[in-house]
Amino acid sequence: MEKVNLLVTLDRAYLNPLTTMLYSLFENGTADGEEYQVFLLHQGDFTAAEIDSVNTLCQAYHSQLYPVEVKGRNFLRAKNDVERMPALLYYRMLAHEFLPDSIDRVLYLDPDLLVLNPIRPLYATDLNGQLFGASLHSTEWTSETQNGTFKSSTGGYYNSGVLLMNLEKMRNEIEERVVANYLEANRTNLTLPDHDILNGLFSDQIQPLDPLVFNLDVAAYENYFNLTKPTEGLDHLMRHGCIFHFLGNDKPWQPDYEGMFALLYKHYEIRQEKKLLQLLSV
Repeated sequence: MEKVNLLVTLDRAYLNPLTTMLYSLFENGTADGEEYQVFLLHQGDFTAAEIDSVNTLCQAYHSQLYPVEVKGRNFLRAKNDVERMPALLYYRMLAHEFLPDSIDRVLYLDPDLLVLNPIRPLYATDLNGQLFGASLHSTEWTSETQNGTFKSSTGGYYNSGVLLMNLEKMRNEIEERVVANYLEANRTNLTLPDHDILNGLFSDQIQPLDPLVFNLDVAAYENYFNLTKPTEGLDHLMRHGCIFHFLGNDKPWQPDYEGMFALLYKHYEIRQEKKLLQLLSV
């Protein structure tokens, strides 16, 4: 079976959320014999021990970690005046420049999510020749912040936290300077920069993914079901939903988090910590 290629981009502040996300993926998102190649894009701020801990977790599930350092590639940081959004967030749009030419597809995942059901149906999605696969979100947090400039052609707003990438097409059609120039031209209008760039540059080259299955905003799940599937509730969601995404500034690993599915997240956070302690003590 073909390995699933995963991409993550983060700094060391998100190390524990990353291992929690990966643990949920390995435990729940894996069919029989599934293996992963996990590409970790970073800017050199991880210690060797931190990289080793992630690698240990991956190896326990017959998967490989490939750290990819992009230190020194600071052109986007120089052009970004939205300080809370680190430059690494934009590198997902340039993944084709950093990943091996031997792979033609990769699934980008934010670290602030849980995977609760098999990931293969998402990874195998037919992109119909498009650059990306992503979910349209029209939740409260986006409608309050998004600029009309960055809405998709359908009037919605694609979330870039779960992004299936057609690397072969990206290599032929996406240039670094285009992304950098777009960021420079729009930097005063960007409120959710990584999402805004995806929508502003590529909204007509995205294959829509079902947000109820592949990128559920947990804070708005009731609204999704009330509007789209009023006869299906939490039981259906837990049985069939693949990715639960903790969008927004409040995160489930924060001590004062009281959002929906807080206990679910804590369950996986504690289990991955115990798993890592066990693996590292061997």
